[in-house]
Order: sequence, then C-alpha cells, then structure tokens
Amino acid sequence: MMKTQDLSTLVAVVEQGSVTGAAQRLNLTHSAVSQRLKQLELQLSTPLLNRQVTPVQPTEAGERVIKHAREVLHLELELLTDLRHKRQRPLRLSCTPAFGACFLSAALSEFSQCCSHSVAFDYQSGESILKGLHQGLYDIAIVEHLEPLAETDWAQPLPPDQVAFVGCPERLARLQDGDISSLSSQPLFVAKPGCCSRDLLCKNLATLGLNLDHFQALTSCGDLHFMERALLDGAGIGFVSTALVKSHLKAGRLDALELPEFTHRCYRSMVASVSAVEQPWFAAMVKSIESAFYTSANQI
Repeated sequence: MMKTQDLSTLVAVVEQGSVTGAAQRLNLTHSAVSQRLKQLELQLSTPLLNRQVTPVQPTEAGERVIKHAREVLHLELELLTDLRHKRQRPLRLSCTPAFGACFLSAALSEFSQCCSHSVAFDYQSGESILKGLHQGLYDIAIVEHLEPLAETDWAQPLPPDQVAFVGCPERLARLQDGDISSLSSQPLFVAKPGCCSRDLLCKNLATLGLNLDHFQALTSCGDLHFMERALLDGAGIGFVSTALVKSHLKAGRLDALELPEFTHRCYRSMVASVSAVEQPWFAAMVKSIESAFYTSANQI
C-alpha cells in the first residue's frame, strides 16, 4: 500500500529538481529520500524519475503518479484541516438572560477548572434557543418553558424557576392582602416578548379574562439589570424570577408577592444535541451547570 509520505517525497523531488533539494525541504537525509523513492517504484513496478538529467524529471509513468499524488495530498490536507477545525470549534452554549444572570458565571468558572475547551455563548428567548438547537446553532442550552418540551435529542429537567411580583417593601406593603386589581394600579416592569416570565404572566392573566393592558403602566424591558435597578428605586413592581433578585430579597431591600390564583413556576430544562452528548466535554459541562445551579439555588 502506498504511503502519502512517499507520494509527498516524489512531488518534492520533482518540484525541487533533485533528491538533495527535497531532503532539505522535508528535513530528511539524502538516503531517507532515496529509500522512499525506491519503495514507491518497487510498489508500482516502474521507474518514476529520470535521474540522468538535471534537474530530475519524471518519467511518463511518474507524470501520471505525480498528478494523482497532488490530488491525494490535497485531499489529505483538507481532511486534516477539517478535523482540526472540528476539534477546536468552541462549545456553543445558549441560555435565557434570567439563567445567565444568576448561574452562568459560576458554571463557566467550574467548567474552566476541569476542561480546557473554549466556550461561545449567547442569550436568547426559550423559543429561539430550541429553534437554534434544532438548526445546529447550539450544542447545549438551558431554557425555561411553560409546557413540557416536545421531543428533543437530549433533555434533563432542572428545578423550576420561581417567578413572583417583586418590589420595594414600602410599595408591596400596601398590597400584601390585595389581589390582581390592586396590583394593576402599580407601574409594571416585565420582560420583553418571548421571555418565559412574561408568557407566564400573560397565561395567568388570561385565566382571569385579563391581559397586560389591565395594568396602569407597562414597561417591557430586555435589560434585567435595568429592571432590577428600577425595582430597587421604587419605580414600580416587576414580575420576575426570584433568583434574579435573591440577594435583595434576603437583605430586605425587595419583597416578593405571590397570588393564590396565579401559577408562579416555570419549567426549566437543560437540552443538547445528539452530537454534543458524544463530545468529551459534555459530562463536565452538565456537571458544572448542575453544580452552579444547585449551589446558588440553595442560597436563595
């Protein structure tokens, strides 16, 4: 069986015009180059080079072999480049802003301690995450959702996301015994369309025959840190994940209110593609996400 190293040696000799030149180019000894050429000619049972002229010229058979050798070597280079690219491609991760703000930093920190694989991530809504996963844009993701997930390549449930009406104590103190009517008189901060907390609020309101227009003033916000600041400043109330403001709830800077007629939990799942499950980094990333989530969740 011919070896690609023998073919590359033949091409180098012809391109350099001599065995000596090929040896220098390939960083081999003169005898090593000669041995490779001899082995190739024995395998093909025909001379491939005319060594009686300077520079060395290929024979008719040598011309044909060199033509195909260059094609083989080109394919080999393409294959090696492709494999190298796949090995070096970052792990593509996506999650919702709520999960990212609360848990992602700790997960990536732990992952980096046990795995050197690079990570590329972005924030998306749950619907966009699932669509991107099916399109091959992501390897692994964390998503909140209202209904059980449709069939996915790989999924693992995580504890649900607790969502409540949140505001400064002074504002919520007047509403502790209230209902949705008393809440609707307050300026409301809610996540942008497509976010699970907003969808949950809309679903709850629909069971009462209401919608977001029922509130006095509505601010849709894609910046969770801005919403957090607005709630701390007493600008209104928000329907948000309690994990996002857990430190403020614990310190008493904010309070949370749940209505008995409302559902206050969203499902949360870790999902992945089949190809991701087979990767050497997969188990480490799953463990890191679980560890970061449970450690932080227990501190709420």
